[in-house]
Amino acid sequence: MQWLARTPTKDKIQKRVNLSTQLFHEGSNYIYHLLLLFEFGYTQSGQWTWMKGDTSFYEWLHMDTVGVEDSSFHPSALYMASTWTDEEGRLWLFGGLNYNPLTLHKEYFDFIWKYNPSTNNWSCMKASPYINSFGEYGDIGIPNVDNYPSSRIASGFWKDTSDMIWVFGGVNAYGSWNDMWKYDMGSNTWTWIKGPDTWNVAGHYGNKGVGSPTNNPPPRSESACWVDINNDLWLFGGYWINPSIGWEYYTDLWKYNIATNMWTWMGGSQEVDQPGNYGIKGIPDTANIPRSRTCNCSWTDTAGNFYLFGGTTLFPFQLQFNDVWRYNPNTKEWTWLNGLDTFNIHGSIDEYCHYQNGNFPISRTRASCVKLNDDEIFMFGGFVEWSLASITRDAWKYRISTNEWKVIWGDSLIFPGNFGTQGIYSPTNDPRSRLGASCWKEDQDNIWIYGGGYYPDSHSLADLWKYVIDTSCSIVSMVETINDEISSISIYPNPANDYFNIKFNSSSPVSARLIITLPSGVKILERALRTSNITIDIAGLAAGIYFIDITSKEKRSVFKLIKQ
Repeated sequence: MQWLARTPTKDKIQKRVNLSTQLFHEGSNYIYHLLLLFEFGYTQSGQWTWMKGDTSFYEWLHMDTVGVEDSSFHPSALYMASTWTDEEGRLWLFGGLNYNPLTLHKEYFDFIWKYNPSTNNWSCMKASPYINSFGEYGDIGIPNVDNYPSSRIASGFWKDTSDMIWVFGGVNAYGSWNDMWKYDMGSNTWTWIKGPDTWNVAGHYGNKGVGSPTNNPPPRSESACWVDINNDLWLFGGYWINPSIGWEYYTDLWKYNIATNMWTWMGGSQEVDQPGNYGIKGIPDTANIPRSRTCNCSWTDTAGNFYLFGGTTLFPFQLQFNDVWRYNPNTKEWTWLNGLDTFNIHGSIDEYCHYQNGNFPISRTRASCVKLNDDEIFMFGGFVEWSLASITRDAWKYRISTNEWKVIWGDSLIFPGNFGTQGIYSPTNDPRSRLGASCWKEDQDNIWIYGGGYYPDSHSLADLWKYVIDTSCSIVSMVETINDEISSISIYPNPANDYFNIKFNSSSPVSARLIITLPSGVKILERALRTSNITIDIAGLAAGIYFIDITSKEKRSVFKLIKQ
């Protein structure tokens, strides 16, 4: 059966809130064509395989029985769900949004799903009777199989050292939340731990550095979250859509102690929309603090330090960041490590596939991030350049020990994807651009990506991809060939701007056919080649990557050309 109940029935009848003024300009005003974001292009490295799910948008969930794994079961298309991996390597997700801009339906979920990579099957582990639910709180501090949080996205989220799942706040159709929940995978039960059982309730800071039972952070979504070496839960920043004021972005830092069930305001300001203080790059200082922002990309190192990357704020206007910060919980000092101290940066690449000081990503928010190992972070996609409403699909690694970035896959196009055959790897497989996707690490080289949005807060996706990182990273910025008989032909310059040259290094007469295509296979140009030196005008082509296919009677040679 399909899970069809979409509005809750409760003693107190509430109006369902339309979030069209609360979420980023969803749906109809976006441009439906390819947009280039970077001033460079590059070819792919690593293997993408479409494993499960649908190639269309807004796919609805399917399940018959909670807790049963079946090849026909799958979640809804989901955006901004929370994720974790269990000890058996299975992939879990909670919550999320399915938004169809054509019908203006915004469906918020409180379901928990589990995916088993060994069987390629989903199972729904926990589900309330309703979409857009109010939650069933039960008694505070008492676990109950009937308990569940309200539907939501973009919650504060932690998996502690005891494999318990913790959820704080988030946003849904009714407003923003600041309740704390614990989920026990073993017993499949939720426990309401702390905070109000309704939305848009003001928080209480108390005294900085002093825990209190009455302390509670204000409502928020999209915060940076960490678990420290003492199993305390930390939270920084995020935003609240204050019904009296509008969007408010935080720069406050909080710690939750599981044993005492108390929040402590640890740093930052109670005031919203703060400019922050970058200080000197690489130098820790108690006066340093990141600007108020959302932040979906955060991690810890082996020494117990906290990190965050990028994010966004709407104050004083749309700003997006590409900075990396580190916080030392022992010294209580922030350090600005990488990126720029300004906003809406187009990024830079000194060398592909290699960690370099001059590499840094374009400013973005709602990227998918996961820690690969003790020293490396994986990042994919995200929302960039607010004025263009653009989504990217590049993949990067960040190395903690050297504070350096490198590109390992992708390009900067809004691309509809090339799915290939489900479950079968092909070099032509190519996922859609997306933001707010679910992301897991199976091992340090295998990444799973589910869903997200093809446009900001809309066009929800339901495709599941497996990405195997190419550890040799074969991305090149010069010519790459697909056969070995290429020595008689030169393509230059590469990368190119307005033109490139083809030179046949042979005294034999030339008789060949040139075809230029996009990576998707779309033909751009076809012409005959009759001379040994030819100049091809590409000034009218968009920047990006192209295939140059040269065929004669004797051989076929294929190059990859970068158009800047």
